[in-house]
Amino acid sequence: MTIIPAKKKTSIVPDSKGDTFKKALTVKQSGVKTLATKIDQPPKAANASAKRQSCTNHLLLSFKKNLNKILARKGIPALHYGRQKWVSERYSVSTSGARKWLKGECLPDWEHITLIADDNNVSIDELLGRKPFTSSGKSLTIPVKGESSSDNFGVIGDVTFEEGLIKTAMRMQHNGVELHVVSTDCMAPSINEGDIAFVDTEITKLKDNRIYLLSVNGRVLYRRVMYQMDGSVILSCENANYPSQIVKAKDILTDDHGTEKSPIKVVGEVVWIIKRISSQSVPVITIDSAEE
Repeated sequence: MTIIPAKKKTSIVPDSKGDTFKKALTVKQSGVKTLATKIDQPPKAANASAKRQSCTNHLLLSFKKNLNKILARKGIPALHYGRQKWVSERYSVSTSGARKWLKGECLPDWEHITLIADDNNVSIDELLGRKPFTSSGKSLTIPVKGESSSDNFGVIGDVTFEEGLIKTAMRMQHNGVELHVVSTDCMAPSINEGDIAFVDTEITKLKDNRIYLLSVNGRVLYRRVMYQMDGSVILSCENANYPSQIVKAKDILTDDHGTEKSPIKVVGEVVWIIKRISSQSVPVITIDSAEE
C-alpha cells in the first residue's frame, strides 16, 4: 500500500535523511508495504491566509539563509561575484531563478530541492529550516472501518502508529481521524479499491477541489467537490467510467449550508491515503509530503 494525500500535491517533499515526514511504522494488516503521502489539509482558522503567508515567508528566509551558508562553506563566491552563475549552471536553472533562490524570493520545485539537498549532503528539513520529527515513544491504534463479508459497514481491523507522527509529521489531531477501507474504484487512479483513506471528521466545511467522504442514505461515497458560479456543486469521480453529479448546495449538510434533512452528509475530508504497493511486501509505512 502507499499513503498518498487526496490531491493537492505539494512541491516540497522530505527525503530519506531523517526528515520530518519520513518514518517507519507497523501496520496490523496482512503484510503489505505502504507509502504515506500527505493530502493538503485546509486551514481551520479565519486568519488562515495570514498564517500561510507567515509560514511561506519563514520557509523562504530559512531556505535563503541555509542555501547561502552551505555555498559559503563550499567556497562559492558571494551573490554578485559569481554565486548566481554557479547555482544556475550547477542545478540547471535560469540565472533569474538562481537569483530568486539566493535572495529568498521563491522556493525551488521538488526536484531541485532534492537535488540541492543531495548535492550538499544535507536533509531537506535542514535546508528548509524545519524542526526534525522527534518520537514521543507512545503508540496509537486507530480502528479501520469498511465493509465486512456480510456487506455491513463497521470496524474490520486497526493500524498502529507512533502518536507523535500523527500529531507532528502528519499534522492531524488523532481524535478526529478515521481510517476507511475504500470499496470502490470511482476515484481511481488517485484512490483505488482496497486503499485505506485517512478521513478527518473534524473537517466538514467544504473547500473547492478537495476530496471528501460523503454519506448518502447510509452509503459512503468518495467525491471531489467543485463549486460552480451558479451556486451548485459538482460531485466528481476521477474514474471516467463513473458519472459526476450536480447537486444544490442546500442538499449537502456542512457548516455553511444544508439542514438535517439534507440527503448528503459530510463524513470528513480525505487527507491521506494508504495505497497498496505489493501484497507480498513487509508491513511498513513511510511518510512523505506531497501536494498537487
